[in-house]
Amino acid sequence: MKNQSIGIAIFGVLFILLGFFQLLLLVTSGFWLGLHDPASRSILMVLGAIQLLSVMAGIGLLTVKRWAWLLTLILAFTNAGFSTMLFIASRTLGRAEVGRLSLGSLLVGLGWSGLIVWYFLRPSVKAQFISKTTNR
Repeated sequence: MKNQSIGIAIFGVLFILLGFFQLLLLVTSGFWLGLHDPASRSILMVLGAIQLLSVMAGIGLLTVKRWAWLLTLILAFTNAGFSTMLFIASRTLGRAEVGRLSLGSLLVGLGWSGLIVWYFLRPSVKAQFISKTTNR
């Protein structure tokens, strides 16, 4: 096993725990709300798939796989995009179903994504995912 920084391990564990927790929330809210609308079910399925990818990224980070580094960055940008879209939708529609996202929650989402991108693009962190031999 390759040497890894404690930061990579922390992010790996966080991705796994938060991914499972958010997946559980999605499943329970889907059953609780009784989503009969196909559009709502589709949104929940997409969000569920993203959470599964988050769990996969966490496992890959713990094993220091190069694909996990790329997946982590993709998920960070996806999170920033979703946070921004939900904020705009909640402000535009002003409906309770969309969610009452405040500027604070938008900043937390963008801050989390920014922290991930900043950390994983640091040369010392990136170098841990690139080896002289093929790292799949």
